[in-house]
Amino acid sequence: MVFRNGGVTRSLFFQTLINTNFTKIFFSLPNLKERMSFRDGIIFKIASPHTEKIYIGCSSLPLNRAVSGLRASAKFRKLSCNILFQAGDIQSEVLEKFQDITVLEMRKKLGAIQTQYLEKCVNTNRAGRTNADRYRETKRQLEMYRKNKDMFNRKHALKNMRIRGLPPRPSTILKYNITDEEIADCCKRV
Repeated sequence: MVFRNGGVTRSLFFQTLINTNFTKIFFSLPNLKERMSFRDGIIFKIASPHTEKIYIGCSSLPLNRAVSGLRASAKFRKLSCNILFQAGDIQSEVLEKFQDITVLEMRKKLGAIQTQYLEKCVNTNRAGRTNADRYRETKRQLEMYRKNKDMFNRKHALKNMRIRGLPPRPSTILKYNITDEEIADCCKRV
């Protein structure tokens, strides 16, 4: 069959192109990511002398541009590093420099550095974690909660007393052994 404008020949050409490995290799998402993700990058730390907290991040930009970009977006968005910008006198330093590194590798190294500074770090999300890592960590947290459930619930009851200014129910007082001194201390009005 012959169609106008060469429909048969054009469709045969594209059909053979679609069936080749060239299109699968060229248009596959992982290969595009691998080709385009090699870059230079830094892992940096932001601190303020007015607070002991720090922020650790990564960027492919120079340090001053990365920090100024964070500062600009912190004005309009709720970021974990807002605490440091509000404290003032920001000090930033490069912790590590990389050349020809993929984004995934850089994020994994960032996550390893964030775990070193875990007590001081204000980052809400740890970089480089997979869903399996998050699952294992959540599972550990649940096991810890189940073992120490009464202690956590007692702390929560005391915290609620401080917030509300009211004593808890009698069953809660008996269950968690809350003393009269703790009730008086938590329920006093300021």
